[in-house]
Order: sequence, then structure tokens, then C-alpha cells
Amino acid sequence: MDLRRHQQLTRAARVLLVGALLALPFGACSSPIESTEGDASTGGGGSGGAPAGGTGGADASSGGVGGGATGGWGGYAFGHCDVPTPSSCSLEQTCKQLGCGQGWARLDTSGCLRANCKADEDCAPGERCISPHLVALGCFGSRLEGGCFVHEPTGDCLCTLTADCRGPLLCVPLTVAPPESDCSYPAEHMTCLALMDATEALLGASSITTGAAKDAMQACYDKLKPELAKLGCE
Repeated sequence: MDLRRHQQLTRAARVLLVGALLALPFGACSSPIESTEGDASTGGGGSGGAPAGGTGGADASSGGVGGGATGGWGGYAFGHCDVPTPSSCSLEQTCKQLGCGQGWARLDTSGCLRANCKADEDCAPGERCISPHLVALGCFGSRLEGGCFVHEPTGDCLCTLTADCRGPLLCVPLTVAPPESDCSYPAEHMTCLALMDATEALLGASSITTGAAKDAMQACYDKLKPELAKLGCE
């Protein structure tokens, strides 16, 4: 079986698992592998269990009607957010799962949804528009499908996301994801599957972004593409 076919089957398996196990906790998966340059964690929320995928900003489609310890999506724990965070867990629990404030995370250090974007101009001053794959390797679902909720009777916070690995495009502070830290990963972590996910996501992102955001996505894609050949991935 060639590697491309293996990757397709692997992704199909991801989709089936997400559909069958919507309560799968992020902690059951490995953390994303971040760039080795720069500081991609400015406080907020711990290491975050698995790659955090989903929508950010004003897109509330990943929300819904929830219950739980904080009184539904957004609840009391997220009353400071302009857009309700799709979580009925506490702020601390949610940030532990979703890595609040990390360069790849959809939530900022306050646990609020980051804004979606297609260009740096869509972001606030001091921010830039990036794909999570610019700063980390991993499967970043494009939507926080089922939100986060408290699982009874354990009391654990579980979060679910789509298994497409495309990742959202989000506004992230320059202090968290400076351009000079783009696309820098430990060589030992650059596996075929990780690089395939990253290059496909970056190519897709470069097709819908503009300006400096597009250039950054394309530059990272161009840097990673030869690595696939070196590893015999194609």
C-alpha cells in the first residue's frame, strides 16, 4: 500500500472515530509539536491535550445548546467573551484541553475565541493571520464540532473537533507567533503524515488568504515540500 493511500485510509478512520466517539477527550491524543523558535505560549491554559481545531472569532456555528457546570455554552466562566466560547466546562478545564494562548490554539489567553481571518488586515493591531501549521505540527480540525462539556460522572472536561486536519485561520498576537518562528520544527518530529497534513493545509490556506498571510503560508509550504521528498513520502 503506498503512503498516499495509507494517509487517505488514516483520515477516513479519523472521521469514523470522531463520528462514533463524540465524547473522545483531547487528552487521549498527543500534543501538537510546536516550532522550536520563539515563545508560542504566553500564559493562559497549559499544554492542551490534542491539536485544537475549529472555528474562531465571530463564527458561533460550533456552539449550540449545552448544559453543565457553567450554565450552557459560554456560561458564567466565559461571560467576559464577546462571543460565547462553546464550552460548558470551567475556564481552567477548557484551557487545559484547548491550550488557551498557544500559537496554534483557537482560544486566546482569556479563553475567548480568536477571530477568523483571511489577511493580516482582518486582525487587530499587533496580530497576524496564520494557520496553526505555521507554528506547530498536528491534526488541527477546522471546527470545534461539539464544543467542550463536562462528562458525568467523572467530571472530566471533554472537547470534540472535526477530523479534517485543515485547521482554522486565526488572528494571533505577533508576540505569540512572530514571523521569524514560522515553519521551524524539530527534525525528528517531521514525519511523513505530519508533513502531509501540514503541506496540504498550508496549500489550501495560501489559496484563500491574501497579502503577507498568503506569502507566509506559501513560504512554509515551499520549505516543507522538499522534506517530503527527502523522507520518501511522495
